Amino acid sequence: MPDIFAPIRETVAIRVSERHKVPIAIVGAGEIADLAHLPAYAAHGLKVVGIHDLDKVKAKAVAERHGLSRVYDSVDEIARDRDVAVVDIAVFPWVQCGIAAPLLDAGKHLLCQKPISYDFDEAVRLVKHAEKCKRLMAVNQQLRFSESVAATRAMVKAGWSREMLAHLSRLIDPAGEPALPPSRIVSVLGRTDRWVPFDDGSAMVRQWRLPEANIFSYQLGHLGMPMQLMRNAAPFERLRQVLLSD
Repeated sequence: MPDIFAPIRETVAIRVSERHKVPIAIVGAGEIADLAHLPAYAAHGLKVVGIHDLDKVKAKAVAERHGLSRVYDSVDEIARDRDVAVVDIAVFPWVQCGIAAPLLDAGKHLLCQKPISYDFDEAVRLVKHAEKCKRLMAVNQQLRFSESVAATRAMVKAGWSREMLAHLSRLIDPAGEPALPPSRIVSVLGRTDRWVPFDDGSAMVRQWRLPEANIFSYQLGHLGMPMQLMRNAAPFERLRQVLLSD
């Protein structure tokens, strides 16, 4: 069967030019930085020089997990570090502006979380401050640049239509009966996942009668699952066994 999605994958492939691979520091060692930002930076060859968090024990643990060379004692220390060009601010919205403004003053470009602030006027002031400092300040509206959205645009541009996709719907959307034999499906579920609810996934697994050996579940949410799969490759090993069983 021809790989009809190959041109779409090529179109949406993420490529970071060498001139954009500048040193990054992170403020905030929470789940989003640990399980999403840092793995993404590593996957695309971006250098993160260090991290800061008010909880220094957590910051050290994240730094060790991702091979970061430095744990900063303060935001001011990041501001003074001339090796840092971009700061990824991964904190709560109500403290973000107070962290961002002095970093802009120090000449850093910023990646901020959404929303910038819960106060509209404060957010506007920060945007104007970035313009005054002639620094780039991006807000992490990541779904605008996600592969799924990029693929949708590429498929429309290539002439795909809803009708053309109809025959693939059983592979794209869960249905009453699986598109593959149950023995060839491996399921991974997060018991605290709110985006792909665990109860719904469990019901589908039971309805499809997947073998117990093909079902994996972890006490994790949606964002924690990629890191879990990096630490424990059992689901991938099971999938390899399934694929080799032909």
